[in-house]
Amino acid sequence: MNSISRLREGNDLEQRRCSLAWRIANLILRICLNAASGLDLGASDGALAGEFVKYGIKFYGVEPSLDDKEAERNRGQIRKGWAHSIPFENGVFDVVLLTSAYEHIFPENRLQRMKEIYHVLKSGLLLGH
Repeated sequence: MNSISRLREGNDLEQRRCSLAWRIANLILRICLNAASGLDLGASDGALAGEFVKYGIKFYGVEPSLDDKEAERNRGQIRKGWAHSIPFENGVFDVVLLTSAYEHIFPENRLQRMKEIYHVLKSGLLLGH
């Protein structure tokens, strides 16, 4: 079986997501000891954000492709939005993640998007991948 086929298998994908969440959570907790809340920009279906609950960090997500049914199903944990207009109040998150999202922001828009991201941070940590 080639690597593309393995990536498409649900179990392998679940294991990779859990492993990624564990590594990121450990990094967050080492750098930002009192992290209690976070935001995942480009959260997709919210699966990665949902993994952080295991580590005591309440995560929310923002996803531009979210449809109304998905938004209703996840009860506000993942909200429809973009990096230039984050649908949360200022200064509410200890951590903001951009996991495979930064490259989707056009270079000429990155400075403005980063300013918006810093508005929702308390004084915490921004992680990109």
